[in-house]
Amino acid sequence: MKGLQLLRRSIKLLTLLCVAGCVVGQVFRDRTLPTALMFYFPPILMGIGAIAIDLLCRGRTIRRPRYFVTLVGLLLICLQIAQLFRWGPAPRARAAGEILVLQWNVMWGGSFNREIVRTWPKLAARVRDTNADLIVLSEAPFGNEAARFAESMGWSIEEFRGAEPSGYLFRQTVMSRFPLRVLRRDRWGIGCGMLLEMDTPEGTLRTLVVDGLSQPWATRAALFDRITETLEEDRKAGGTVDLILGDFNTPAGAVGFDRLNAAPWSFVEASDFTRGWRATWRSSLPLWSIDHVLVGPRWSVAECRMIGAAQTDHLGHVVRIARREVR
Repeated sequence: MKGLQLLRRSIKLLTLLCVAGCVVGQVFRDRTLPTALMFYFPPILMGIGAIAIDLLCRGRTIRRPRYFVTLVGLLLICLQIAQLFRWGPAPRARAAGEILVLQWNVMWGGSFNREIVRTWPKLAARVRDTNADLIVLSEAPFGNEAARFAESMGWSIEEFRGAEPSGYLFRQTVMSRFPLRVLRRDRWGIGCGMLLEMDTPEGTLRTLVVDGLSQPWATRAALFDRITETLEEDRKAGGTVDLILGDFNTPAGAVGFDRLNAAPWSFVEASDFTRGWRATWRSSLPLWSIDHVLVGPRWSVAECRMIGAAQTDHLGHVVRIARREVR
């Protein structure tokens, strides 16, 4: 009997600690290492778990007020729905002058091994069906699959690939129906970046492709430091970055995005224009929005929708952007 009571008390205590940690993480976000870990707790799962435990305890996970933990759980569920659900513009036909951008982590083409001959063609078909003008792939397939894909369409292609001693692998692939030029490739330790220019009929589109190291136990401050340094150096050289996109491995709402959203950069998150759920990982139950497309002030977002396939555990973004009129 005493053992059962101890188990109940332990479950109640663990529930309270998890709920408190989730609340602290959402309030303080990834400003410190401890809160960064808590920031990764998905509020919707924490909320469902808290409600289930509180109902089993008949609303007395804490003595008073009764069902307080259930109320907090409901608030956590509502919080994540508010964070990840958007009611963007209704789908419409593509207008003249709009550029279609695809950003997608394709998980090494769906396979590390020989299975790629079966998985990549299915992913490639999904990519081709988007009819995008600019395709940005994270964790692109090994070998020459992407190059052959670009060649089959007569497109430009640029890649940035490598490995760090820590075991971090990256393979950024950018394809475009318009001419591409690589301006710089940088290894940042906590990720990497590739800056490119694409000449479109609407003008030059300057793009920074980002890949962030997957380390939930680390803050993302260093990654955003490198991004803003790149933006600043490019601006001093006379350039203006229009798109920042890729697999940041950083949830939406992280402190670093505040810097990119604020002046002088004024980037907006394309997924804010999604009509529906905008989380990207894992595709089977997407609760984290870790892949991002940020659009600078020279362009506007006309539409954003998500794309998925069984061969990868990420959802991608299909974004239509239009050049703003110069006044």
